[in-house]
Amino acid sequence: MAEVNDPQVGFVAVVTFPVDGPATQRKLVELATGGVQEWIREVPGFLSATYHASTDGTAVVNYAQWESEQAYRENFSADPRSAKLREALSSLPGLMGPPKAVFMTPQGSILPT
Repeated sequence: MAEVNDPQVGFVAVVTFPVDGPATQRKLVELATGGVQEWIREVPGFLSATYHASTDGTAVVNYAQWESEQAYRENFSADPRSAKLREALSSLPGLMGPPKAVFMTPQGSILPT
């Protein structure tokens, strides 16, 4: 995984999925990471994706790092496999609403010495 202060990271996509509990959290992470890891690693500009489950069971957050917004949009968003993934995730039983995406560029870090 790329570190948060890695100079290669030029674009970050944070997607939050509201869910109905821990069982759905597990299913969502399994679905999102299952077969995807076989092809996403080869997508130009992809650096890492980390899935986080909220401790209260109500959300899963994907923190994905890319070299650039252009790499994300041209190589992932436009890929038919990502459309299939979005469709599978959006039809998952226990999803409590549409995912919310926030797109960012790294601006600074505070790390331990």
